[in-house]
Amino acid sequence: MCNQPKNQSQALNWLKFPLAVLVVYIHTHSRFISYTSATDEASAQLLYKMILAITHLAVPTFFIISGYFFTKGCDDVGIHYDSVFGGKLRKRVRTLLIPFLLWNTIIAICAFARKYFAHDLSDLHSLVEIYWGNTAGWLDQRNYLGLPSKSYVYPLDVPLWFVRDLMVSMLFAPILSWLALKLKRYYLIITTLLLVLGVTPIIAGYRTSTLYWFGFGFYFGIHGKLLIDGCARMKWPCLIIALLLWYPRVIQESLPVLLSELCCNGFLVAGCVTMINLAVAVTRKQCLAVPATLQQSVFFVYSFHCFILFHPLIKAPLAIIPHNFFTLALYLVVMPLVIVALSVAAYAISKRLLPHFTALLTGNRC
Repeated sequence: MCNQPKNQSQALNWLKFPLAVLVVYIHTHSRFISYTSATDEASAQLLYKMILAITHLAVPTFFIISGYFFTKGCDDVGIHYDSVFGGKLRKRVRTLLIPFLLWNTIIAICAFARKYFAHDLSDLHSLVEIYWGNTAGWLDQRNYLGLPSKSYVYPLDVPLWFVRDLMVSMLFAPILSWLALKLKRYYLIITTLLLVLGVTPIIAGYRTSTLYWFGFGFYFGIHGKLLIDGCARMKWPCLIIALLLWYPRVIQESLPVLLSELCCNGFLVAGCVTMINLAVAVTRKQCLAVPATLQQSVFFVYSFHCFILFHPLIKAPLAIIPHNFFTLALYLVVMPLVIVALSVAAYAISKRLLPHFTALLTGNRC
């Protein structure tokens, strides 16, 4: 037991880079839909949906880890808000807010330059669209409970909606602290039920589900418990549930609305716990090491990969290769890895040529 904190640190640090890779898979596969038609190889489309189901575990797991580290080592935080949470929020200015502003500003400058040289300065992005997203019509789309559910409200650097929502969730820390300390284990039960049932309205782009995921990790930190211990206690039930719900998650569009919601959200909850347990198993056996350079590049890869993803060359292979199961499956598996490799290379070049600026872009994680 004395090595458990060390095991946890190793497991969660190891997990960050694979999670970033899964995020690249999400966005590459989202583009894949626009690159291929409904008449393409059906088995390749099924493979796409099976991989996509797994990749969607990445961001919730990131939120869980972030929530845990936000409260790790805290005592009586509900009483000493200014000294504890205030200090943690000030630290996040450097590690989250500044990188968030820089990345979106860079993309805004690039977008403006492209329009300027094309002699078309119409439809310029507003500050709200740059740093938050286009909130127009956010009340128009509803889920099966009638709650707002329009999710496509992103800052210009699309993946950084995660950072935006994480920073908002952190502002609820005093409330989460009070609830977690008062309700104890019932806090986890209630949070899980709200997630599974889809009681997660999206308010002008902010996904309240992220507050629940953040709060899941928050609970273990606030009670001084190890996150990996909590996940280990649910290891086999969550693994079995995740496997059972994987295929229903894949075919969720053909299921009744309520059943689809329950299967999708249940898979996410069980899958995230399984992700953390898998990381613990891998790091304990030391069978798949992640080099330090890759671990340091996580935030850069996460923020930068869309620069590559939207380049026309990324879809060029699909215009050349025959569309059969083998070639499309190869594209689905290999192309995200190519984008990750190019992003890591960009990180290495940036760190070598502009070390101080790269440190700002990554929140001093390099």
